[in-house]
Amino acid sequence: MKASRILLTFAMSLAATSCAPRQDLRASGLADSGDQVSMQVLALQKGQEATAALPVHGRLRSGDRFAVAVETQRPLYFVLLRRAAADRMELLFPESTQNQLPSASLRMPSDNGFYLLDQNAGEEDLRVVASTKAMDERQAVAAARSYDDVGRRGDPAPAPPPPPAVPSPTAPPPILTEGKRLPTTVRSQLGADGVAVMAFSFTHE
Repeated sequence: MKASRILLTFAMSLAATSCAPRQDLRASGLADSGDQVSMQVLALQKGQEATAALPVHGRLRSGDRFAVAVETQRPLYFVLLRRAAADRMELLFPESTQNQLPSASLRMPSDNGFYLLDQNAGEEDLRVVASTKAMDERQAVAAARSYDDVGRRGDPAPAPPPPPAVPSPTAPPPILTEGKRLPTTVRSQLGADGVAVMAFSFTHE
């Protein structure tokens, strides 16, 4: 999805806002502590009239639309970036980082619009940068790259998986659980520098 081909569809477009009820982010449990920031990707699939929270690593098709919802308990500045070809970071929101206003609950893009997926399929990799201070595009990109370099701000490396159990000849076969629900909310904490970065990826088919 090339940034130059990302289109915004606003309130006057097909059922984007008149038919799709605005989601109560607090009711969905997005944010629950002063320094915690949360995000969801709200998907509006082609032919549908209501949005639904997209699971992390979920799938959308060309022609589908999406928005990004963020929330925290205190007003922060938010920047939405997308990783593009050649490892470039493209600014999706705001259109200009000048004259930003802090917010405790924000939907991107503004005016209840959506980002439209074009015909360029591939992995969509989003970054939301939240900060107690206004950031320009260069600072937001630097924060996102720092996050990618060091991981989730000091989280310990995951423990290696245990070795697979060797079933006995008389043991019953394992029960496979189908339809396991993936998380739809990504959360992060503000660091000592007053910055939090959240990553969300999904497949664009």
